[in-house]
Amino acid sequence: MIHNEDPTAVDEAVIVLHKGMIVDPLNYECTNALARAYEKKGDLVNAIKYGKLATEQPNSNSNSHYFLGTLYMKKKDFKNAAESFRTLLRINNEHPEALIEYATISSIQGNFEKAKKYLKHALKSSPNNPTANMRLGRIYQTKLNELNLAIECFLKVTRVEPKNYKAYYYMGQCFI
Repeated sequence: MIHNEDPTAVDEAVIVLHKGMIVDPLNYECTNALARAYEKKGDLVNAIKYGKLATEQPNSNSNSHYFLGTLYMKKKDFKNAAESFRTLLRINNEHPEALIEYATISSIQGNFEKAKKYLKHALKSSPNNPTANMRLGRIYQTKLNELNLAIECFLKVTRVEPKNYKAYYYMGQCFI
């Protein structure tokens, strides 16, 4: 990619993608790419603006809702992030990443039972997902005091990612 060779390439991408939007204002690909370019530039306001526009395009897909949700999370706008993930889950209620991120928001908001429910749902469709297992394990360990279940989750992480030192650390903490 040119971006890796030239730090100004993202600025050039923004200019070119805006030209594409002039040619076809309903172009999902350019709109989505603009959101990603602005994110790379660190401009979350414009990234969200174009990410939201991408979700409104006629040929939008579930990935645009997920990406928009992650942008809102980076901005710590959990209300809009949750709405983006809920919208995606109405389209595909088995989307593991959206389930995980929605659970994360629930956990941040102190709703640990709800977080547990969504993480378990994510693990039904993606049982070896290390992120879901790690986050569920942390909720069991630190919020619900269900240490045996936490250990099971951390063990699942180590089976998929044997060099994940955090899984061993958190598991070790369960024995102390």
